[in-house]
Amino acid sequence: MPVVKASLADMDTLAFLQFFERAYDYPLPEEQLIPTMQNMRLIVPHQGQMTPTIAGILCFGRAPQRFLPAVLVNAARIAGNQLANEPLDVKVIDGVLFDMLEDTMRFLKIHLPTPHRIVGLEPERRPAVPEEALRELLVNGLVHRDYTIPAPIRVLLFDNRLEIHTPGRLPNTVTIESILLGASHVLRNPTLYILFYRAGLVTHLGSGVLRAKQAVEKAGKTLTLAQTNGEFIATIHWNSLQAG
Repeated sequence: MPVVKASLADMDTLAFLQFFERAYDYPLPEEQLIPTMQNMRLIVPHQGQMTPTIAGILCFGRAPQRFLPAVLVNAARIAGNQLANEPLDVKVIDGVLFDMLEDTMRFLKIHLPTPHRIVGLEPERRPAVPEEALRELLVNGLVHRDYTIPAPIRVLLFDNRLEIHTPGRLPNTVTIESILLGASHVLRNPTLYILFYRAGLVTHLGSGVLRAKQAVEKAGKTLTLAQTNGEFIATIHWNSLQAG
C-alpha cells in the first residue's frame, strides 16, 4: 500500500543498503537500488512516480511518524498493579520499527530487575523476565499488528506483570490456542515479516510466541494471551517486581 504523501526522498536509502548487505551478505550495486526496493515491495509505482509503501516507510523511512503518526510504542512503568495508578516513567518510542524494538527493550531493561545468583565465586545475572521472551513478544506485536488501526502499541509494566497491547484482533482462522501450540502461521503483514526474517528477528516456523512461553515458564513466570474488540494482549505474570 503506497504512502501517497511520501516520496523517495523520504526513504533512507543508505540504511536500506546497509540492511541489504547484512541480510544477503553482498553489497547491492547502485543501479539495482530502485528495482530491488520495488521487488521487495518497499516502493511501488503511484501516479507516475515511485512511492514508498507503508512497509518501506516503517522500516527505512527518515521520519516514519510524519506519515504514520500513530505508529508508536507507548511504554510505561506503573506503580502497583492498576492502570489508574500514577506512572513512574513514561516513554513514547518512535522511529523505524527496528529502532522501536531496541528502544523498547532498553526501556524494559531499565525497569525490570536483574537479580544475581552466586555460581561458584562469581555472580550470575538472571533477568526477572528472559530477554528472548521480551524480544519475541515485542517483535510479534510490531510485525503482526493491524496497521489500519490508528493506535500505538502499549507496553505496560506493573509490579506483578508486563502487558503488551497490540492493535487489532487475530486474523481469521488464528486462535489463541493455536498460537500457544505453534500451530498457526498466518501473516497479516508479509512484507514486514520477510524484512524481520532477513534481519534474523523471526523464523519461518511461526513459533515465536511458543518459544516466549517456554522461556517465561522456565523462569518461573506465566504467559497468557487474550483479545478484546480492538487489541491482542500478551501478559507475563509474576508475584512482584521486587521479588523478580
